[in-house]
Amino acid sequence: MRKQIIGIFLLLSGISYFQEMGLNEILNRAKTANPNVIMKKMDTDIKRKEKQRALKNYVLPPVNLSDSEEWEAVRKYGVGTRQFRVSMDVFEGGKSVYGYRILKSQVEMAENEEILTEIKAQEEAVNAYFSILNAQKNMR
Repeated sequence: MRKQIIGIFLLLSGISYFQEMGLNEILNRAKTANPNVIMKKMDTDIKRKEKQRALKNYVLPPVNLSDSEEWEAVRKYGVGTRQFRVSMDVFEGGKSVYGYRILKSQVEMAENEEILTEIKAQEEAVNAYFSILNAQKNMR
């Protein structure tokens, strides 16, 4: 009984609110204001940043720089680079590229989940919109 009263109150208050909004505005609001959609967008952004970090850390080889250790050279010429070395193990490189590919596919999956969440939120908003219109029509 209590749930029915709350449902009727929400339905009646929703009727006056939804009368001012059109269907397109409701669909846009469902894409931007739904908490599930916002969380999925944040998850997708996190995955994109992980992918970018993986590109920097995994695909590009580590660089080692060492400066001059001789005090006379530092005093005479200033601080300079004594050694510049870039190296990557063949097996480590393949492992890194594979890890990057996995993260790339995870980003694509997160983007698809984001789209599905948006569609689900829009579907729920459309169902609520038409149920309120039907209730309004039945009240007349």
